[in-house]
Order: sequence, then C-alpha cells, then structure tokens
Amino acid sequence: MNKKRVFDVSTMIIAAFTCVGTELQGMAPAQAGKAAVAVLSDNSAFKEAENIINSASYWWQFKSSVFNAAFRSAREGQVDKAKKEQLGYDQDSVYPPQDEAVTIIPYSTLGYNLQGVFTSKNPPIDEQSFFGKVSPKIIAGLLNTFHLNDDNQPKIPNDPQVLAAIMWPKKHRELLAVPEFPPEFVNRTDRIAGCALSGPFAGYIQRADSSDLEGSKVLYDAALSNNTFKIDLGVLGSITPKDHLMRLGGKAILRHNPDTKQLNTLAIQYTDKTQYTSWFYPSDDKWSKYQDIIMAGMSTDTTVIRHLLNTHMIIAGTISALTNKHFKAQHPLRRFLHPHTAGTLSINNYNIPILLGGKNTMFPALFSFDLENTLNYMQKYVENFQMSKMDIYEDVEKRGMDQLPAGMVYPYAKQGKMFWDFIRQYTTEYVDLYYKNEESITQDLQVQAWYKALTEYIPNGQVESYVNLGASSMLHTNGLKKLLTMFIYTDSIEHYHAGVMTYNYLPWINQVPPHVREDGENIDIGTAQLMANVLLTTMPSHALDLLDGNPFLGTKGDYETEEMIIKERFRGSLIEYRDLINSAEKKESTAAIWPSKVMQSVNS
Repeated sequence: MNKKRVFDVSTMIIAAFTCVGTELQGMAPAQAGKAAVAVLSDNSAFKEAENIINSASYWWQFKSSVFNAAFRSAREGQVDKAKKEQLGYDQDSVYPPQDEAVTIIPYSTLGYNLQGVFTSKNPPIDEQSFFGKVSPKIIAGLLNTFHLNDDNQPKIPNDPQVLAAIMWPKKHRELLAVPEFPPEFVNRTDRIAGCALSGPFAGYIQRADSSDLEGSKVLYDAALSNNTFKIDLGVLGSITPKDHLMRLGGKAILRHNPDTKQLNTLAIQYTDKTQYTSWFYPSDDKWSKYQDIIMAGMSTDTTVIRHLLNTHMIIAGTISALTNKHFKAQHPLRRFLHPHTAGTLSINNYNIPILLGGKNTMFPALFSFDLENTLNYMQKYVENFQMSKMDIYEDVEKRGMDQLPAGMVYPYAKQGKMFWDFIRQYTTEYVDLYYKNEESITQDLQVQAWYKALTEYIPNGQVESYVNLGASSMLHTNGLKKLLTMFIYTDSIEHYHAGVMTYNYLPWINQVPPHVREDGENIDIGTAQLMANVLLTTMPSHALDLLDGNPFLGTKGDYETEEMIIKERFRGSLIEYRDLINSAEKKESTAAIWPSKVMQSVNS
C-alpha cells in the first residue's frame, strides 16, 4: 500500500495567509474546443475578478483562502496517488481482489438520518487511508464552523469569464483544467430546451398529454401531440426550502417544431410557497427567473439523487459491498466485477461527510434545502426507488422517448443505448463462458447468496421485479446478465452523465443555479467558490477507464484465452466508437461520452 499523506492544518492555514490577493495571478487561456467555448481568454476578466474579491470583507477573503487550500490539499492527495499508480498498471492501478470479512451496515448507523440504504462498515483494506478518512471530516468541520457562503458578500458577476476567474484561481488550475462553457448556453435564452436532449440534464424530458396543459395558454393540438413534451419536477416542490429561497419544483412544457427541427420551451407551471399555481411564458418579465427554478431543480436532483444516492449509494455502494462479501477473490464474477467496485466504498464512506456531514456542509450550503430536508428528499426517493431508472432502454421507453417525431434527435438516448449494447454483449459473452446451462448457475452457491443479499439490501424489492424470475427464487443466466449490465452501465455511463459530465455545467451558476433567491439577486461569491471546491475534490484524478480493460481477465485459469478475446472485443467496440466521435464535428462537445474519460468505477 502507498504511504498516506498527513493532513497538516497549521501548514494549510499559514499558506492561506500568503494566498490572499495572489490567487488570480498567472491566468492562462483554456483550450478552445469546436463546440464548447473556452473561458478565461479575456485578460480584463482577471482584473475585474480581483476587484470583486477585494471588495469582500477581509475575514471572508481569509476564509476563502483557507478553504481553497484545504480542498487543494485533498486534491493533491489524489494526484500524488495517481502519479504513483501510473508507475505500473497491472500491479498498482487497481489492487487485486482479496478475501476479507465484510460487515454490512445501514448508513443510519453512521449518523445520517436515512433508512434503507447500506454500505460496508469499513472499505477494503487496500482502500483504507488515514488521510482519506480524516481530511473530509476536518473539511466538514471547517465548513460547519466558518461559513464560506455569505449573503453579505459580493454577488457573482453575469460575465462567465469573470465568474471563472473568481472560481478557478491559479493554484486550482494547476490541479484541474478550467471547465468549458457549454455550447447549449451560447447565444441562447432558452436554457431548458438547450439542455433537454443531450448532456447531464437530458434524462428528465418525457411525453406530455392534454392534462399537462390544463390552465395554460398552450393549446393542445392532437396533430402535435407527438411533438409535445414536459420536464416535471413536481416532487421537489414538496420539500421546504430555506427561508430566503424560492421553492423548487415546477413543470416545463416543450414542443418540437417540425419545420425548424428545434425544441422550444413554451410555458412553465409553478406552485409557490402558498400553494398558488401560476403559468409563465417566454414573453413574461420574470421568464428567466422561472427558467432558473427549473434549472436549479435539475441541478439539485442530478447531484443529490442521480449522482450521490442512485449511483454511489444504492447501486454502486451496495453491489460493491455485497460482491466483496459473497464472492471469493478468484471467483470468475469477482474478477469480472472488481475494476467496477474498486475504490467505491472508500469514496462513499470517507467523502460523504463533506456533502452531508453537518448543517453547512456542501449540499445544505449549495442547494435549496437545509440538511434535514435534504435527507428528507433523499428518503422520499429511497421509498420510491425504481431500478428501471438505471436501465437506459426501460427508462427511455417509460418516459415515452423511444418513438420520436420526424427530425427530432435525442443524443442522450442514442449514446446511452450504444454503450448499453456494448456492455450487454460483454457481460453476455462472459456469463456464457462460465455458465453453460441453468443448472450450473443454480448450483453456484456464491452467486445465489450474492443475489439473495441484493434482494435484501436494494430497496423496494426492485431486484426481483427487474430480473423477473417468475416462480423461481433462484437467479438464472438471463437475470445475471441483466444485473451485471445494469451495474456496469450505472458505474460507468450513468456516473459519467450525472457526475463527470456535470463538471462543464454546474460551475456556470448564472445558467444552472444551485438555488434561486426570493429577492432576485445573484448568488454570492462564496457559494460560487464552494461549487468550484466540491468539483475540485470530486472530479477524477486517477482511475481505470473503460479503454484500459479489465486487468484481471485473460491472465490465468482454464479460460485464459477466451477471457482475453472477450475483453479485447469489448475494448475494440469502444475504440471504434471513440474514433467515430473523434472525427465528428462535435468532437469537443461537453455532452459527448468519451470512452477514455469514463471510469470503470465510481471512485470519485
């Protein structure tokens, strides 16, 4: 195991004194892309950003520098580890699976008021780290004690160049490239429609019917029913926001124009804190504010539910813990799944305190809900969790997005289904290699114990309904293939959509605000800096990507040659897809799924 870094708070604070007023120096232009827009290309933005920061209180400037140094320290620990791991791929990038005892515990025993979600008591031995365990708790303590978000400080500028200069000081940029400005926001006032079909927020659009338009000025036309859609975030409206913030929720109505081939937002239905429901239209003075509410709802749900709860906790965390518990290290399925489980439990157990470890940690500080209501929101979702949401085919069909009007393109579904098919072929070939008939899988006690545990620990009996065993209680080969495909897809592609891809969207908080103020003012610069810092520490710095392949297949055993063929066929499909999008006009699009950037596990 690598030597662990020691977290030196005194050094961090001393360094912070030297940072005040100097972090904006040395700004370099970002790489320009073909579709995305480079930021920090205007030198005048640096001076304006420095003026805004200098107008904040000295106490806030000091706190900002301390927090920036703390989050950089956490990031540097990841980067140091990445450099060591690059010294040897097979030996160091992913530790081999080990046989060790695993105890499953509910998250509620760790101090989170969240029922029905589970993890392991400790991460695997090779993932345990004193620095990794202690530093998030120190950062959480600092966040709870010294609030960086402060309504009395200057508000963020409207210019994305200046905003980027504030959020990404020089030392941050040395650790992580500045995000690009998504093309969906360039010269476009309709942000909702711009994000509805591709990118991290494209999983919300669904068919609308006549009942969705009741009370609005948008007329229902049977001839256009196939062209009418909605984004319905009503469940967010049931959660009480903080006092000075707008209630989230609402429903946007969109229509695809067959002549222009454009999707447009026609109306937004919104229910305020008094439960009064109104409709708003593009011609209204407050149209931008209600777009903000829809965008804030999608930002909140993508981050809190899709990324953290769905992907990290319910699916990846549970399956990783149970895979380690029920399969011996050299079982074929343990070797197959290990790159997709490695790193998950340490990330979950160690880093969640930064997000939910107190009343002013990341999620309560950034988004609309205090800690209690954030956990209430998560609990509501657990109680209604559906595994079909994690299956791109079933989810797209359920939202009515599998049959589109002529001329309408849905890249989110197209890309997702392509990767699903790659993964399904990969898992099918591997399962067929080891389980020649149904008897062979029903007699594998490790597989059946693993499946039984999944039915117990994943909420709402969703495992049984998803694999559809019928009268049998034993997992069959088709059910196993479906579970493995869903798990690897969630670990890689869904995590990329809801996590990695958001790096180019969430920082632009004028376009995608984490919350909306009742007084209509912009968000304060402290909230912007918090957003940059959470992205700094959560974006991947080291990971096995899909193109690297599985280092534990094709190395030994009776099926060594066959495993290698299966592994290389999967990689070949991904390489072919990479080459295809590399030659396309949108090769730099912030919404494209790049196989070389998709991690095999949720270890960030």
